[in-house]
Amino acid sequence: MDHPQIILRHLRGMYQLQCSANVGAVKRGYLTLYLDDGDSMLDHIKTTRRLLGELFEYGVVVSDDEKTMNFIQSLGSSWNGYVGL
Repeated sequence: MDHPQIILRHLRGMYQLQCSANVGAVKRGYLTLYLDDGDSMLDHIKTTRRLLGELFEYGVVVSDDEKTMNFIQSLGSSWNGYVGL
């Protein structure tokens, strides 16, 4: 039996209409993500991964550099002191 996430992806592909409005809404959701102070980092990562998965299903290619920059920019002000290598 296939993994439930694979089954869900196939069902979503069958029944979700792929139009520019849907793709635009997912892009907007991804680009406007923001981690407020006190919010869960784990939830933020899960949401980011879910939206990237949806973009992938629509055939939108997001480079690793774009993913990195968007994620860093989505972090709240309490994360300003952290430096990544």
